[in-house]
Amino acid sequence: GADPAAWTRANVAAMKEQLAPLGLRLDWRREVSTADAAYYRWTQWLFLRLHAAGLAYRRLSHVHWDPVDRTVLANEQVLADGTSWRSG
Repeated sequence: GADPAAWTRANVAAMKEQLAPLGLRLDWRREVSTADAAYYRWTQWLFLRLHAAGLAYRRLSHVHWDPVDRTVLANEQVLADGTSWRSG
């Protein structure tokens, strides 16, 4: 496998190239990358503070598991018959 950080940066660059011909006026100086350590270090810092205050915790809970995508689904992603709109 590819290095996730390099793979993400390459994909973002490719998407920017695809957007350029559309003539959109985007201010890339205001771009925020959630894959950038300068960003996620603060989300981690905040989470640790919430955890220390007892506001973030681990417990057993019912979840909607998608066996196809092998991930937990949000309630909004689950159809009335219990299947997922993501994977069927």
